[in-house]
Amino acid sequence: MTTSDNSGGSDRTFMRTSAGVDRSAPPLAEGVRLGPWAVEAPIASGGMGQVYRARRADGVYDQAVAVKLIHDNDPIRVDRFGAERQRLAEMDHPGIARIIDGGTHEDGRPWMAMELVEGAPIMPQASALPRGERLRLFVALCAAVSHAHGRLVLHRDLKSQNVLLDAKGAVRLIDFGIAALAGGETVPSGSFTTSTAAPEQLRGEPPTVQTDIFALGCILHELLTGAVPDRAEDGSVRLNSGALTDPDLLAIIRRATATLPADRYATADALADDVAAVLDHRPVAARQGGTLYRAGKFVRRAPVAAALAAAFVVALVGGTLVSLNYARQAEAEAARAQSELERAEFFLDRAEALNEAKDAYGDLLRRLSGSDADVERESRILMERWREAHDNRKNAPGTAAAISYAVGMHFSMRRDNQRAIAVLEPWIAEGYGPKGLIDLARVFLANSYDVSGQSDKAIAILEDLDREMSANFDANSVNHVQVVSDLAMATNAPEAQQRAINVIEAALKTEDAPHYRSFLWNQLGSARLGVGDRIGATAAYREAVKTEAENPLADQANLGTTRVNLAAAELYFADQPEAALKQADIVLGPMRAAIGENVMTGFAHMLRGEAKLARGDLAGALADTRIGLEMIARYNSDTSPSWLNGACAHAAALVANGDLAGAEVVVARMEAVAKEKDLSPTMGEMARARLLASRGDIAGARKRLALARANKAGLERGMPNAWRLAQAEAWVAAEAKRQGVGR
Repeated sequence: MTTSDNSGGSDRTFMRTSAGVDRSAPPLAEGVRLGPWAVEAPIASGGMGQVYRARRADGVYDQAVAVKLIHDNDPIRVDRFGAERQRLAEMDHPGIARIIDGGTHEDGRPWMAMELVEGAPIMPQASALPRGERLRLFVALCAAVSHAHGRLVLHRDLKSQNVLLDAKGAVRLIDFGIAALAGGETVPSGSFTTSTAAPEQLRGEPPTVQTDIFALGCILHELLTGAVPDRAEDGSVRLNSGALTDPDLLAIIRRATATLPADRYATADALADDVAAVLDHRPVAARQGGTLYRAGKFVRRAPVAAALAAAFVVALVGGTLVSLNYARQAEAEAARAQSELERAEFFLDRAEALNEAKDAYGDLLRRLSGSDADVERESRILMERWREAHDNRKNAPGTAAAISYAVGMHFSMRRDNQRAIAVLEPWIAEGYGPKGLIDLARVFLANSYDVSGQSDKAIAILEDLDREMSANFDANSVNHVQVVSDLAMATNAPEAQQRAINVIEAALKTEDAPHYRSFLWNQLGSARLGVGDRIGATAAYREAVKTEAENPLADQANLGTTRVNLAAAELYFADQPEAALKQADIVLGPMRAAIGENVMTGFAHMLRGEAKLARGDLAGALADTRIGLEMIARYNSDTSPSWLNGACAHAAALVANGDLAGAEVVVARMEAVAKEKDLSPTMGEMARARLLASRGDIAGARKRLALARANKAGLERGMPNAWRLAQAEAWVAAEAKRQGVGR
């Protein structure tokens, strides 16, 4: 964690809570072992424990760490320390110092080894930085807090002393010593810092997401003025409005530090979005400015600022891009001349509906703050909230529609398509609430239909949407691109793919926001693939990843999708397993920590498994393809084209590992699904060929390969098919040689 020099110890911040008396045990001497780690020197001491610099001493490898050891064996402190270790183990974010090891000292006190961050507290050193740099650091801090909230963990003691700047100038959040699962155990009132504690926290009430939002507002005030806000007797704040000369920043801090939790930002992402808006000269949500204010912000905005102009949509789905940018278009169009009032009203209607859905989602997040960090439990809570709203739709149709949209989109973007359909289908069928919101939800419903094997329903919706958008202000917009791309995928028809290419290329000529351009490049790659342009597809996927990766506030879910597509292109087209592994590892590492588990992580496991198989890592291939297939079945279904894709990869790994009985089960299921759903049998033919060859039936294997080879349309357009056919042919040839069978 930190190694900043502070011999006096009065302002040391490493892993320290603010819990009153220091009950320090005698410090450990140099060389004392804590598991494989040998103590080198003390770093800090606080209310919970002592922190030492240590180095691995068992000769396995060399590494320096920060080891935290609690003061004594007090049961409450031991339990709290154990909870801290577990919560840190569940998080994987570049802005949060990670746990490396843990154990128990010979005297019974627990310890944990943490990443050693060479750095110092953000204040006062950030005071010397330009205001823009301080705001960017704050946005990065919000991202780390958002990650913790995404794991349903509240920090509960956010303050500038717990925010470090490492040697590279990056923000690192430390000291989860009093953190807890949201809505979990109570914490003594002295176990937090009163200067940044929310009013309800001072009153001893259970903390929520808004408790951390309040503390973030105090930190932002300190970054801009040099001090946290003064506090009144009731816990409210008195902001230094004289030092906060920017009315937007004053409004942001006022909202973040509102006395009532309900008046604060719903999420850390929403707070970060408003701060980013200041950097980009965009209107901020915290200010209820009129047309002149919004128009003035729009005029000042640099072209690249449009990358974040639909930030509230990103906040709505926890950082997930779906390409629905009505809010940004509404803002731009509203600033145009009066002659375009009709066009402005078209997008403003959509923006108003989406704002209501955003508020509904913020409420849902607050409800989730009382649950465990478990996807299934989270999903059950969301479904319960939706059923409550749906059952009350006659009395409050607008609220029910907003919640239906928020929950349905949440599940669709997590690729939990069965739940997405269960929410969106009855709402859209009844048609209650704003029509604009229903139209947007139809895109998500169609996508969920398609990937779960109900292509006919998806195509019908998408064709209607294409006709409608072509005739209104949505023509050649990012939203239109989403529709024609989904339609091309659902039909797999060359003419639909070419239409998608035409619309995407038209959108790229006018769209200058990096966030949306990345999405457009990704869609262009898929459309080019659909017409057999593999080189063009790979180039487009690479451009998508490059564009998104250069965006400092890139949406991790969208970037995850583009990286999965690039991994597939690198493997299936360029035959570069190492390049594919690199992209898959990124998706399954920091990105999975940010977006959670979904069907894209399933595809990443599948791709990683196939790449490992190509490199000869049979055990690794088997493990990854199994996990990938399970995830695809969980979030799509076990009768979808996506499942056939994963099953083909897993069957190959089973055969390579000698589990022919297991492979038979998978291949038989593939054949049954293809027949039942009238899907292409090509993947089943290739999987069956491997299995037959391994059983000694080389002639039968070659017959199956010939059948797969005859499906030229599938081999030309299907991303994995040609590569998998070549791999299957090589497998059959090797088996024939091993068995002494000639041509």
